[in-house]
Amino acid sequence: MLKIRPATFRDAKSLLKIYAPYVLETTITFEYEVPSLGEFEQRITETLRDYPYLVAENEDQIVGYAYAHRFSERQAYDWAAEISVYVDQNAKRLGVGKTLYAEIERILAQQNVASSVAIVTGQNSGSIAFHEKLGYKQVGLLPKIGFKFDQWIDVIHLQKRLGDFESPKEFVPYSQLNI
Repeated sequence: MLKIRPATFRDAKSLLKIYAPYVLETTITFEYEVPSLGEFEQRITETLRDYPYLVAENEDQIVGYAYAHRFSERQAYDWAAEISVYVDQNAKRLGVGKTLYAEIERILAQQNVASSVAIVTGQNSGSIAFHEKLGYKQVGLLPKIGFKFDQWIDVIHLQKRLGDFESPKEFVPYSQLNI
């Protein structure tokens, strides 16, 4: 059974093990090099101040993780967050991504985030289908915007409304939630 919990910087080594193949073998992420352990620890710690960073465990083994971050720096975007999810290659099709998304969306709604955004490479048809199944709609295409593995890559923006706020409520940083 999957257990979802907040990540800590101590999880960085396990998360890097999941993330490294995505960096080295796919265009799913546009990073060219696997981050250092210290850099990954810092990413987790910094993210958790304002946004959720979650891990999924199956029998005490981390099998996936998801995190949110600010969609864009301008203040008008305070109510939009971008979500990313990575699942261990050996844990695909176990519902890890879906379970992580359900929990992270629930938390973002508690933070008064109105829109969740996923940014997916055009070649990643599985991720596009996954997001659409969860209620995300394609809202944008940036053709040939990224370059990795000697090829230009399209990027697709998908969006889901998490709440119908007439006027936005104040954003609540993750570190201030009573979870």
